[in-house]
Parts: sequence; C-alpha cells; structure tokens
Amino acid sequence: MKKLLFIVLVAIMLCSCGNNNEAVTVKIAEGESVSIIAQTLKDNGLINSKLLFKLKVDDTDGYLKPGQYTIKKGTSQKEIIAILKAGVSENVPVTIPEGYSVEMIAKTLEDAGVCSQNEFLDACNKTDYDFDFLKGINPKGNYKLQGFLYPNTYYFTLNMQAEQVVKIMLSEFQKQITYNGVTTENLYKKVTVASLLQREAKVQSEKPTIAGVIYNRLKIDMLLQIDASVVYGVTDGMYDITAVYNSHLKSNSPYNLYKFKGLPPGPISNPDIQSIVAAQNPQSHDYLYYRTDENKKDGTHIFTKTFNEHLNANN
Repeated sequence: MKKLLFIVLVAIMLCSCGNNNEAVTVKIAEGESVSIIAQTLKDNGLINSKLLFKLKVDDTDGYLKPGQYTIKKGTSQKEIIAILKAGVSENVPVTIPEGYSVEMIAKTLEDAGVCSQNEFLDACNKTDYDFDFLKGINPKGNYKLQGFLYPNTYYFTLNMQAEQVVKIMLSEFQKQITYNGVTTENLYKKVTVASLLQREAKVQSEKPTIAGVIYNRLKIDMLLQIDASVVYGVTDGMYDITAVYNSHLKSNSPYNLYKFKGLPPGPISNPDIQSIVAAQNPQSHDYLYYRTDENKKDGTHIFTKTFNEHLNANN
C-alpha cells in the first residue's frame, strides 16, 4: 500500500499544474491552516495535490506567511512554498512596453506601487551594476541606463528597492543580447540607433531598412531629422504630445536632430531585441529618406534616394 501511495505521489509531482504564463492572485489570511492554504492554491490551479503540498510544507518546517500573492501557473510547489515562507506578498505584474523611456517606466512603477519615480530615476543614473555589457559604455544621455532596461512583463513586489528592479531589467537585457548574438562592440551606439528605430518603425520588417537610412545619413554628415528624438527632448521623455510643431523644431535640446547633426546624446527609449539586432545589422541600400505610405495606411513607409522623390512619394 505504501509503495502504491508513493507511486501516486510521484505521478502527481510530475504532473504539471499548467504550462502557461497566466498569473493568479491568492490571499492567505492570518492564522489559516496549511490545509486551508493548500485548498486555496488547488482551487486556483496552482497545485494538483493538497496532500503532497502539506507533506512538502512539513518537510520544510516553515511558517507560511499571510498576505496577497500573485503567482504564475506552472510555478513549482517548491517555489510556491518559498514565496509563502518568505512573505514576499503582492507580486505585482508590471508591463513595460517596447519604446518606453526611463521616465515613462519610472511613472509606471510608481503607479503600480513598486518604487517611487525619484528612486528609480536615481537608480538609472548609475552604471556600477555587475553586468559586463555596462563596462564598455560611455553614457551621455539624460539617464545612464536609458536604452538598457529591457521591455517585458515583470513580476515585482510592492515597495521594492529600485536598484533591484533595475538589476532584473538589466539581466533581461543581458539575456536577450546574448541569445540573439548582439556583440558589445559599439553597444551604446547600437542601442541609441535601436531606440530611434523603436519609436520610428511601426512594422518590424522595416527596422533594418530604416537603420540603413540612419547610417547612410550619418556617413555623409546629414541631419537625421527624426521627430521621435525631438519629442523626447521637448517632453522630458514622456512622449505626451500628439504632433510636432515648428516651435519644437527650433528647440535647443541636444535631442533636436533637425538642428544638431549626428545621433542624439544617448538612447531615447528602451528598444526590443528586434530593434537592437537591426541596429547591428542595417540593410545596405542608397536610401536617404522615408515617409509614411499614405495610400496603404498600414504603418509602412516609402523609401527614396533623393529629396524630389521623397516629396512626390505619395503622389
């Protein structure tokens, strides 16, 4: 009988509680028994067996702390128990969209109760985090880590240390560039170009083409004239205007690429890996101009070699 019970428990242990990334929030009240906690977890699809969970808790000889927890389905029982023992309650899912600036991320994190804007901005102005890719950069933009905070959905905790939040996002950046073969040579320049691509390109397939335009203009010392960089400068990184006016184009901000040649001082957003790869591997062509295709209205652009072609592109 004991042997049969062991086999059943092993089978339960091997059975997945769910292999998707759906997260559920559970509340553990003060004084709740392990049996009640196990039932709550089972009801929410986080465990398969109350018995196995209780046995595992007994093995840890640990106290499960009350609180509200957001846990991904598919999380192992060992990890769930560790979370409940540590009392790291209120795991908050925070989505950082591609193209968000440090300034926008700071507001998002404060709104979610993770950390304050000022603490996060301070944490983004340091480069002494233990990541090899940071050793070769020479940041000159508004925030030293602008461009290196990888956009993703993260699970943070309430009132988390801002430096820890930054480390998690830098770790994801490291993982993405390593997996996708992005080298650290001229990384700051690549990420700066990628940040422009992220705000300019609506279609992923056009990113290498737009990257080629940027490098072609840089090669002949031609103004980049990229609106997104102007907007970054005049909105203090918040991108909260819907149009660019002549007054904006007269701004003395170093991010005004209608007035100052070359790249902006630093990245203007935090790009996804597709933008970074495109910045490393631009398409080779002779285009110097691009404009939205008003006929297709699908976010694609018309690329041209001369200014006259550019003016007549939508005719």
